[in-house]
Amino acid sequence: MSNHKKNFSFVKESYNSIKKGRFPDALVMLERFTKTSGDNEYSLFLLAVSYVFTDKYFELETVFKRIKNINPVYLPLLLLQAFLHLKSSSDFEEALSVYIELLEQFPQNEYIIKIVYKLRSVKNFKDFQKEAKLLDFVFLPFPPNENKIKKKYIFRFNLKKIIFFLMIILLGIGGGLFYKFYGDSFYKGIKKKISTNTRKIENISISGSNYQLINRLNKKSVNHFYYSSSKLITDFKQSKKLIKNSNYNQALKILNRINNSNAGFSVKEKADFLIRFILDVEEREYENIKYTKISKNPEFFRGYGLEWKGKVSNLKVKGGKKYFSLLVDYENGDEISGIADIFSDLSVKLNNGDIVRVSGILMTLIGKEKKPYISAREIEINN
Repeated sequence: MSNHKKNFSFVKESYNSIKKGRFPDALVMLERFTKTSGDNEYSLFLLAVSYVFTDKYFELETVFKRIKNINPVYLPLLLLQAFLHLKSSSDFEEALSVYIELLEQFPQNEYIIKIVYKLRSVKNFKDFQKEAKLLDFVFLPFPPNENKIKKKYIFRFNLKKIIFFLMIILLGIGGGLFYKFYGDSFYKGIKKKISTNTRKIENISISGSNYQLINRLNKKSVNHFYYSSSKLITDFKQSKKLIKNSNYNQALKILNRINNSNAGFSVKEKADFLIRFILDVEEREYENIKYTKISKNPEFFRGYGLEWKGKVSNLKVKGGKKYFSLLVDYENGDEISGIADIFSDLSVKLNNGDIVRVSGILMTLIGKEKKPYISAREIEINN
């Protein structure tokens, strides 16, 4: 059996041991494996999970650092850290704040959205905290297949193949390989914080992809259906042009449409990258879009810069961070357009009953009622 097959077998056996509750067995295998086979975020993550289940918390910090050196935004690790924070939080607001920050990093992640919704539904936090189980809050990915493990080790340890691969790029042979290499390093490697410098999006393209751009026989219901790849390519190029011209909301309208269409996975991955790019932009425009318009097609408005007026309700303050419900379009009477959840770390002093103008980013929509969740960038009191 080759070393690559042994690695795959070893990782898979460790994963199965964790799933079956044989945590000491998994721990012994993973400690040995991570010492002899080099750093790999997946196996190190399994090791961290094993440490938690065997109450070896003092070992966690070292493992966390090793994972972050490989991939600082490795989602399974961030979820594990958030769960540990939840278990040690003094109250509901402190626990929720960590998942809210995660949601700002991954606004379209359904797993995080469900956790936030679950937390917002809690009536007795102390009981909930006591009963919370790790695997209900931390996604345990299935082991990557043998080829992916093999590929990771080739890139990490086989210097000759790395040099050969770089030579191909430098010689300009096979432009498609460049895009694949660029995508791997950007989406699956170490993801550094995205600058607002638009030159970073120049090489993001779908027209040269070797992957299928659209799924013509899509089994899942979608909100928008592309009948031709050319139309999809045109939309993607138009979104990039809008970003360069700082028309971020209009770009998001297209990118959200792509993400909720029959576009292929590789296309949606690149659309998501552009959405993340926009979310990192500090200077945004804010539009007063009617609540009813958003509630009809909420999936098309994620990331939008919105400006709403309304009344502050259910205000909670913890560590300088504020959470409240905004009764949108409330004036003197009882009629409102809807309710939005607002998160803010701004220094403005608020009280229940204040009439405010909130400018912020629509991060996601929570629960069956699809309540908008907004990260506030500006709050102005208009009492």
